[in-house]
Amino acid sequence: MTEWKPLQGVDADALIEIRLQAHNAVQWINRAARGLSKAQPDDSHTNMGWSDKLQALLSHPLGTTGVQLGLAVDRMALVVVSGESLKTQIEISGKTDAQLCDWMESALKEMGEDAGDAMKAPLPYDIPDHRVQKGGTYSLDGLADAAGEMARWVGNADFALSQYAKRHMSIGLGPSPTRCWPHHFDIATLTYLEEGDPETVRSIGVGLSPGDSAYRLPYFYVNPWPTNTLGDLPDLQSLGRWHTEGFISIVLTSDDLQAADDQALAVTNYLEEATRVCLKLLEGA
Repeated sequence: MTEWKPLQGVDADALIEIRLQAHNAVQWINRAARGLSKAQPDDSHTNMGWSDKLQALLSHPLGTTGVQLGLAVDRMALVVVSGESLKTQIEISGKTDAQLCDWMESALKEMGEDAGDAMKAPLPYDIPDHRVQKGGTYSLDGLADAAGEMARWVGNADFALSQYAKRHMSIGLGPSPTRCWPHHFDIATLTYLEEGDPETVRSIGVGLSPGDSAYRLPYFYVNPWPTNTLGDLPDLQSLGRWHTEGFISIVLTSDDLQAADDQALAVTNYLEEATRVCLKLLEGA
């Protein structure tokens, strides 16, 4: 993505419904990746990148053919891509998970791949409840605008975080590639400040959550780690605000961002201040 696309603002309930359907739909990409890729300790073999051309979240190249699977968020369609070319797709609206599973298995076989038992295996984590998990159908009825808005959120996050990574390559070990993780459905980059055990070394996570139990609508976050020795949390000058219930983070909420005159500049200023603050807090950790 080469530029920020202004967020339009759509009905909140519609955006939440699209988020839940998309979160469930990408699990078929996740299952296929588990069946066709070598497992990584951090589950990174299942994460996805953003294709601005296709407006889609795409898997890593999979199997022996390098096929990629994805979700075109703007039209809510599962896609199969090979060599950057769209090979086949299916709109998920009106389909059940069982039908999407059958389609994905068939599409993979046509590409010379077979994910085996992974396609029907239970997920190794929980995701938010939705009717599709109990045999209900996906539906885009009345949600087309929300799908477009969700695509803008994800695309903008990819743009903002990719630019962020370029600005901060000299920090610690440098930001990781910007990827979307199917567990929480967030798109993020992580910077370790030193070598060592990922569970204990200092790091800064920067990303976008499309919404969760803490905030119903999308929000950007900058998370310092570890948090047990941070001390007093300073006041902030940008649109960011401290979140301290359940986790410690500097967040930029949907309402605050969409009220800004220049959304792209607001995100940049927020990310820069939040990173400075987190680095200072972690100096003595």
